[in-house]
Amino acid sequence: MRKTPLTLGVLCIVFGGVTALWKGFGLFLNGMSGSTMKGLTALMGAAPRRPGQPDPSVMMAKTEQMVKALAPYTSALLAAMVLFSAALIVIGVGLYKRQSWARSGAIGWSVLALFYVVAEIVVQLTIIQPRTRAMMQEMFSTIPNGGGAMMQAVGSAQGAIVVVTALLFWAPFPIVLLILCGRRSAAADFVD
Repeated sequence: MRKTPLTLGVLCIVFGGVTALWKGFGLFLNGMSGSTMKGLTALMGAAPRRPGQPDPSVMMAKTEQMVKALAPYTSALLAAMVLFSAALIVIGVGLYKRQSWARSGAIGWSVLALFYVVAEIVVQLTIIQPRTRAMMQEMFSTIPNGGGAMMQAVGSAQGAIVVVTALLFWAPFPIVLLILCGRRSAAADFVD
């Protein structure tokens, strides 16, 4: 018997555990963002500034409104990733123990994970990024000399970062898992 299921099982447990902790912490921070943003807004309002300089507390208040408006989307994406990670840990344990249900689970998880990657790209590019870009454009328009050029550079980079991150960081593992567990010869590596 090949060691592929054992290796994949360990990778699933590690990848799922690290991702669950990372995205779970992000979900926690997302829930705390309202009180944190209010504190930052108050702090920025009390900071000294030069005459004619934009009020940072106004920008922070607008950022707070945007974060609150986007919270359902960001929370849903983070929660889905935590659930996918928890399922991957369970599948990883099954793969390590060479259980045949884990092979089927890994194939199903891989397909669903790839759909999730596409869905996250769509949500980021059609909902989150346009609202973020509009808020940033409004902020940069108050900066004299160069706000427009800075905004254009940041705006064009945002979409590329979302796509590249999803395709190079999140998509490869489900693809490899799907290929290795989906082979016909892989069925002989599992017992029940």
